[in-house]
Amino acid sequence: MRRLLSDIADRNRSLVAHWAALDARQRWTVAAIMGGLALVLVSMNLEQRASQIEMLRQQFHIPENIAFAEFRPGNTKNRRRPEIQGVVRFTEEDFGAYLATLDDAAVWAPIPLDYGRRTITGDYAADALNWRERGPLPRRAGDPLSEWGNLSRERFYAIKNGRHFCFAVLQQDPLTSRTEPRYRALPCWDLAEDDEYVVKIQGVLDLDMRTLHMQAQ
Repeated sequence: MRRLLSDIADRNRSLVAHWAALDARQRWTVAAIMGGLALVLVSMNLEQRASQIEMLRQQFHIPENIAFAEFRPGNTKNRRRPEIQGVVRFTEEDFGAYLATLDDAAVWAPIPLDYGRRTITGDYAADALNWRERGPLPRRAGDPLSEWGNLSRERFYAIKNGRHFCFAVLQQDPLTSRTEPRYRALPCWDLAEDDEYVVKIQGVLDLDMRTLHMQAQ
């Protein structure tokens, strides 16, 4: 530990020495480059945030005029399966309109899913996009739910009056296949223990609080 701290201190002293050796023009150039890189990173993060919000908005058919009350972007370190979370709190009028769509198959029809740097299309089981009465968690949905920042397992079970939505997308071809992958979406309740899914979309609608909790993982 002492050696690590000593190495860090030596590197810092080296950086300070290099900076001190630069003239004013060189320092300005370095600062401009660093500032440009910072702007690029900020722009990339904002673009990723906007695309993830749009993905949740599309999958849960949230009108454009309704803002997200909470949002947690997917972890950029987990490129394969970033966990994205969002919360919408409806006004009484907007909630009534949204609630009226939940059992409308024409609204809750399969649409392309942009997730993890891919656009997923495929076959959907007939009941994959059904909203269900909030009952026991589907077996394969329980563990990830306990990690939600906006909806823990305890909060899920505290919702006594609600609806639950959960489907998972499975890749039909071997992961090593070089052909265009084929996907199939199933309700989480139908997943087998050994099913490896590409993404799971889950939502819980709290009817008393007029609040929609969403997760993609």
